[in-house]
Amino acid sequence: MFRTTAPLQDHHRPLVVPPRLQPTPDVERYLEAVDGRLHALFEDQRLRWQRRYPQLGVGFDAVQSFVLNGGKRLRPRFAYWGWVGAGGLVTESGPEPWTVDLVELGAAIELFHAFALIHDDVMDGSETRRHQPTVHERFAAAHRSAGWQGERRRTAEGFAILLGDLAFAYSSHLLLRMPPAVGELFDTMRIELHVGQYLDLMCAATDEDDPAIAADVVRFKTAKYSVERPLHLGSALAGSDRGDQCWTAYGLAVGEAFQHRDDLLGMFGDPAVTGKPIGDDLQAGKNTLLLQLTRSAPGAADLEPLRRVGSGQLSEDDVAAIGTFMAGCGAVDAVETRIGRLVCEAIAVLQGGPIDPAARCGLEQLARAAAWRAQ
Repeated sequence: MFRTTAPLQDHHRPLVVPPRLQPTPDVERYLEAVDGRLHALFEDQRLRWQRRYPQLGVGFDAVQSFVLNGGKRLRPRFAYWGWVGAGGLVTESGPEPWTVDLVELGAAIELFHAFALIHDDVMDGSETRRHQPTVHERFAAAHRSAGWQGERRRTAEGFAILLGDLAFAYSSHLLLRMPPAVGELFDTMRIELHVGQYLDLMCAATDEDDPAIAADVVRFKTAKYSVERPLHLGSALAGSDRGDQCWTAYGLAVGEAFQHRDDLLGMFGDPAVTGKPIGDDLQAGKNTLLLQLTRSAPGAADLEPLRRVGSGQLSEDDVAAIGTFMAGCGAVDAVETRIGRLVCEAIAVLQGGPIDPAARCGLEQLARAAAWRAQ
């Protein structure tokens, strides 16, 4: 599979130059607490299992490195603001204005996210994630250097699937003491993500190009799982459903914008910044809005590399040619326009929503950061 080491020409610019995201001290300290909980969990479980099975060390190393060495912690951020927006701020219980359960929830969300990414990388055959080899590539390298038995790819992908499942199991473990409403929402989020992932895989395999199904893939695989449900989870943990309709309208809009930016970065981003190679969505045949608009543009039928999208056999020149056509036919500008409109819709929802004012500013900044990020 083709991998490029340099970004394509940057053909697009955001319609609005977003303000730099100003770190909110409470949020940053909360995320540090989430990372601390994850580190403690891995160390505890490593000690428990390695006493009997030293071979498990390489597995715990792989998962811990994947979870803790990178990632934007976007989903715990949204959970935090959902909790604040529902009135969850604590002022009389000590130096931290959040509860232990909120830290557990953030850690559970990140572990579930790790599960999803590890499995997604196996399905897509991706080689890098977060500026390092994907988990299955890490085991393929170990297989090669140590001379393990068995077919390298099957063995490496088997290890990655199992370790993704382990992250899934630990996310469930952290939810054991949560209120029933939180557990039910978490289960709903899991099901929605699996449905979205299944539809994404099936559409790529069958070359399904129905825009309505593609929109559902974005909704279930990204918008709900990345933004809407974390907001609902934080709100539920605060013991309130206040603002749930607001969270849904805001979350679906920001989540869709987030995915469209991801698609643009997958074609025009700098791998040194994104930590991922260029062109993977084209290789896999993902029916993104960017690809839909490109295929429907005048002259698209005459572009031979475009007919081989999804083959896994596109060269660097093929990907570059498709990228140039995307920019020239107006597809990139149209996606940028859609992102700008979605962010405006989301921010407008915040202004009239029944949420704590402390959350509005943070969520507005977060919407802009998610939609106009560089990685």
